[in-house]
Amino acid sequence: MDYYTAALIELSGEDINEKFAALEIEDDLETLKAKLNSSSPQVETKTVSITN
Repeated sequence: MDYYTAALIELSGEDINEKFAALEIEDDLETLKAKLNSSSPQVETKTVSITN
């Protein structure tokens, strides 16, 4: 069985538009995650003990 036939069998019975919309949303989500990870400043926390 070739890849084309396997893909058609997998998609049969499903709404193809829904499938492609879900893939587009996943791509957009990954793009946003990459932007957030690359543009977010890294915050380093430091705990200081204050005593009298």
